[in-house]
Amino acid sequence: MDPKIKRSKGFSRTTAFLGVTALLMMVISAEFVGAQATGGKKKYVITGGTVGAPIYAVGGLLATLIDEKISGMSASVTTGQGFTALEQVHKGDAQIGMAPGFVIANAIAGKKPFKEPRKDIRILGRMAGLYYQFLILESKNVSSIAEIKGKKLPIKLTTSPKGSLSEFSARQVLGAYGITFEDLGKWGGKVSHVSWADSANLMRDGHADAVSLFGVAPIPVFSELDISRPLRLLVPSDQVARKLLEGLSGWNLVEVAAGTYKTITKPVPTLGTYQTMVVRADMPAEDAYQITKLAFDPSNLKKFKGLIRDYADAFASGKGTENLPAPLHPGAEKYYRERGWIK
Repeated sequence: MDPKIKRSKGFSRTTAFLGVTALLMMVISAEFVGAQATGGKKKYVITGGTVGAPIYAVGGLLATLIDEKISGMSASVTTGQGFTALEQVHKGDAQIGMAPGFVIANAIAGKKPFKEPRKDIRILGRMAGLYYQFLILESKNVSSIAEIKGKKLPIKLTTSPKGSLSEFSARQVLGAYGITFEDLGKWGGKVSHVSWADSANLMRDGHADAVSLFGVAPIPVFSELDISRPLRLLVPSDQVARKLLEGLSGWNLVEVAAGTYKTITKPVPTLGTYQTMVVRADMPAEDAYQITKLAFDPSNLKKFKGLIRDYADAFASGKGTENLPAPLHPGAEKYYRERGWIK
């Protein structure tokens, strides 16, 4: 099916009075919703992650590759986590987004926080695994999330700002144990909404005990913290995880690999999903093909894996195009058929 191309707003009969040259410029600059033409090039905005986060760095690398490798196209990167990133793409404020599978599933179905289905979202590919991680200082000698509830421990918890995926998952997991943020305050602890870098600093200085996050594994700032202040990874029990999976579309049971943090000597099961690259359905097929090729071509994987070590491993395991939470963009499908990833 041919992608639907929408012309720039503001074109009317009065344009004729501007002359043939102006008319031609309007036609040349016509792009799909949200794209801009700068210096004769299509300008793409990539969104996903916060400054300093691995996935934000992936967006920066992809933007650099687009600038260098695709004629007639340039790109930049901006911040936007999960729900926000997908909405930026839906509205045309960004053209390429990076969002977790469960966010995409909720968007397609119109589930919270989305008020109606986002049927215009298409997938370019799965990038890396995302894992629920509750990292607590080993010196606190806490062995499970259930122990926090049972003993009403005064944990000083950090998580990302309100509305972020980490904050959302923290509420979901703790809530499954019957713990609210308010409970932690009543027990003598507290919850701080800060960046991952600030969280690591607070834990290093003894002003925080733990962080609840949803992201790649490992997170560099916590790997560094783990050297001087050993961390213990707490995850939902099998029973709690399965309970959560019943109500959370797009989440799965996954494993944090042995050696991810110093105290992990064998794979640890937790909740997770894939960080997934999305675009609008009306992105031109050739553009989607070229971007997908850059993002997943073997010649570039070493660079991406330098930022996230399991980048594109889903394709290596034969699962890169299985059970996707939204339709694959035709341009991406073309590339995957060329690679033999789709028969």
